[in-house]
Amino acid sequence: ERREAEVLSARESAERAARASEERVTAGRAAVAGWLNSVVSNVNAGNVGAPVLRVGPPEFAAFVGKNEPKLSDARLVTSNVTEQSGEGTAEWTAKWRTQFGASTSRRMTATATLVPDGETWRLRSWRIIEGAP
Repeated sequence: ERREAEVLSARESAERAARASEERVTAGRAAVAGWLNSVVSNVNAGNVGAPVLRVGPPEFAAFVGKNEPKLSDARLVTSNVTEQSGEGTAEWTAKWRTQFGASTSRRMTATATLVPDGETWRLRSWRIIEGAP
């Protein structure tokens, strides 16, 4: 009986660990999607000082401050989350008016890295890999 109890206890512990791992990965996927949503909403609101922009490329924040673009067609292209890190690639179109009033747009692709931070996830950094301003 004691051996059966030990086996049952070990099995329950393994199941709890597997559930906790899946919950962390699920939360990481949500955090990667949240990064994209946060970039889009903060840029469209003109919130250049937002934390999500501060950990991104400085030239992008300067571009947002100068040109006041609107981001559209934003989508998460890939999402790869493990217990140790979360990575995502996203695409969007930035549209703005030049100082002469002409309409301009540029397709951009960016990647982000997130890391677990206790029970939540924290955006470590992100960068534009294509279409940088």
